[in-house]
Amino acid sequence: MAAHGGDQRGGWLRLGGLQDPLNEPLTGAPITAKRSEDLNPWSVSLQGSQPLYRGGRTVAETSAADNQIQAGRGQLNSVEQSVLLAVVQAYVNVITNQAVVELNEKNVEVLRRELEASQDRFRVGEVTRTDVAQSEARLAESVSQLEVSKADLDGARQAYERVVGNAPGTLAALPSLPPLPPTAEEARAIAVAENPDLITARYVELAARDGIDVAISTILPQVDLVAELSRAEEQSTNGSRTDQAALQVQVTVPLYQSGAEYATIRQNQQTASQRLSQVSETQRTVIESASNAFDQLEAARAVIVSQKQAVAANSLALEGVRQESSVGSRTVLDVLNAEQELLNSQVALVRAQGDEYIAAFTLLSAVGRLTAQNLNLSGDRYDPVKHYDESRGRWFGFD
Repeated sequence: MAAHGGDQRGGWLRLGGLQDPLNEPLTGAPITAKRSEDLNPWSVSLQGSQPLYRGGRTVAETSAADNQIQAGRGQLNSVEQSVLLAVVQAYVNVITNQAVVELNEKNVEVLRRELEASQDRFRVGEVTRTDVAQSEARLAESVSQLEVSKADLDGARQAYERVVGNAPGTLAALPSLPPLPPTAEEARAIAVAENPDLITARYVELAARDGIDVAISTILPQVDLVAELSRAEEQSTNGSRTDQAALQVQVTVPLYQSGAEYATIRQNQQTASQRLSQVSETQRTVIESASNAFDQLEAARAVIVSQKQAVAANSLALEGVRQESSVGSRTVLDVLNAEQELLNSQVALVRAQGDEYIAAFTLLSAVGRLTAQNLNLSGDRYDPVKHYDESRGRWFGFD
């Protein structure tokens, strides 16, 4: 894409080449060499032209190329954000599912001890066979929940390896969240200014407008400065030689070209109008995405607050139910239910914390700030501006 800008700037220059006497190009057109069949007379000419005015075509093509480059940068940033968000989601899912597995493993151990205690109490007549059966059933359910959570963890690990390229080892705890927009209004404002999809749509629309000017240039006059040098020599007449030089301004005025150029102009105008509509549609989508992401983040934070309260309350309730069960005022089922409620609230808290992290980075992606540069990530980064500057004025070469 960066090389495209240099390609369009080539419209400012005209370079010569070689052509044999039969008008068969060797490397270009303006230079001609003529020779007779007996090789006595010969002539050579050099002709070059410099565009002075092309109806605004070169300016429009250069502007279109620059706008396409900017649109390409927006697409690059959009891809970068998608990749980083996928990595964050994969990382968080592994961390979250690992925590859920650990909670289920602890619950299985607790229920095994509860079953052993129920069996001991049954042998001394403190509880009934029904109480033991309830403990056995709850343990079996907890084992099945553990297996399901392990399967979820394995799936999260597979997704991590697919996204990152390496299997997850021992992952570090989630780092603190980066700075986020404090309000929904600010999130929407940042998204309108920095979202890469919207930036891309804007530059695509500008490039389409340049396309109108390019099409209009085909019906406008063109002015070229044409220079020609020639030498002719006749060896059979004592080396007679003739040198000529000419410099002229050539003006080309289109009169009628079957109307195709006007059709192209109208087509490009319609394309530009369509691109403008896409800008408006993309902006509405970006604003909606930023608002939804902010709402999801706020909801996740509210769930975390509620689940922390639930964990604290269920922990206290479980302790009380166990004490009451020891004196016979609570049944084994009451204890089992209290343990299950505590586990449920703990799992919900872990998942809410993961949801908050993903929602935060989804918000960063929606506003256009989920980039390696904004996150201060280490490692080599591709710099499109540097690459563009290196290619901008390069008239020769492939690298």
